[in-house]
Amino acid sequence: MEKELKDAIEFMAEKLECGTEEFDWDGRAQTITFTISCSEQEHILKKNEFLRLVSDCQSLKLDDGLLRTDSRTVMLVTPISIKAQFISYYKGKCLNFEIGDGLSIHFTPTSALVGFAAYQEGAYGDYHPPDHYPSLEIRYEKGAKKKVSEEEEQLFESFMFELAADADVVFSAADFQYDFDENPFEELEGKDFSTALRPLEPFTEGMRLYLAASQITEPELKLLSYYKVLEFFAPIVMALDSNEAMRKKLDSPSTLKPDANFLKSIFELARSLEQRRKDKEMIRLVLETCMDFVDVANLLPKPLGKELSHDDKKGQSEHIRFVSEALVATRNQVAHAKSNYEPQGNEVSEEYLPQLNEFVQAAAVRTIRWYNRLPVHLKLKF
Repeated sequence: MEKELKDAIEFMAEKLECGTEEFDWDGRAQTITFTISCSEQEHILKKNEFLRLVSDCQSLKLDDGLLRTDSRTVMLVTPISIKAQFISYYKGKCLNFEIGDGLSIHFTPTSALVGFAAYQEGAYGDYHPPDHYPSLEIRYEKGAKKKVSEEEEQLFESFMFELAADADVVFSAADFQYDFDENPFEELEGKDFSTALRPLEPFTEGMRLYLAASQITEPELKLLSYYKVLEFFAPIVMALDSNEAMRKKLDSPSTLKPDANFLKSIFELARSLEQRRKDKEMIRLVLETCMDFVDVANLLPKPLGKELSHDDKKGQSEHIRFVSEALVATRNQVAHAKSNYEPQGNEVSEEYLPQLNEFVQAAAVRTIRWYNRLPVHLKLKF
């Protein structure tokens, strides 16, 4: 065994408080097999992978909840949705996404690096092995330019957003304290999990709001949280709509030699646009502008459901108004104290809230993607 590999094994054995014989070197296959102390999980790594692991362990630092090394940044996560729990604890499936320029991002249900860090921190127990913390990991190939901390955190959130939005695989950031629940995976047993994702969306604050909402289980709080995503983008949609209406007005030849009537009409338009800055009008604009409403309407609960067609623009517009008014009324009923709220008569009842949340969730995803498609000069910020 060459000296570099021998020194690496001795370093790991010392830090993990075990004998070097616990590291089984196969010279023919050029692999090394070992377990992290207090775990039964076998890690089988190629020689270069093992040497890189040891190098990472030597440069490992805990920084504001993240594990940082010279070539990796790791964030511990807690699986929230049933699919996330399934691939974390039952399936044990890794997810890999190549970003380019020597940069990639991964989900790993068990990690030797995390196990090493957890063992050093004492963050393990009889029923919680140190390497059984699910994690997201940014990897830098040799020579790749490292991102600053804020960019890495945004990349983690973009990755979590795509997993949550495209595959209902919902994670939240975690730390070195975690208890395993029973594994409720019977319905998923025997099924494979596809990792086909869209290209990562550029980060927006709306993603943070969406991820926070996707981690809530109580239906009323979930509704308020997903609704916040629509509220976040509503002023942007409203501003673009108002700007376009005013630009159309100013396209008139009368702009060059305005008379009293033309100036009056500009003030009337401005007042009309200002009056539209009501919750139901702003949400209506979001539903009308940011998505294919006919497609998303399939998720509406029964009291709001209606057969729609792309050919029937008038019927579609009328139903968008109906849904937006019901959504705003339901949101207000949930948000305000019941004794102080005056019912409007179009609120969605409690039994239909989970399905209404599915609709608002889908609308939120599409609104985020709509904003990211805007040309840079139209991406107003508030």
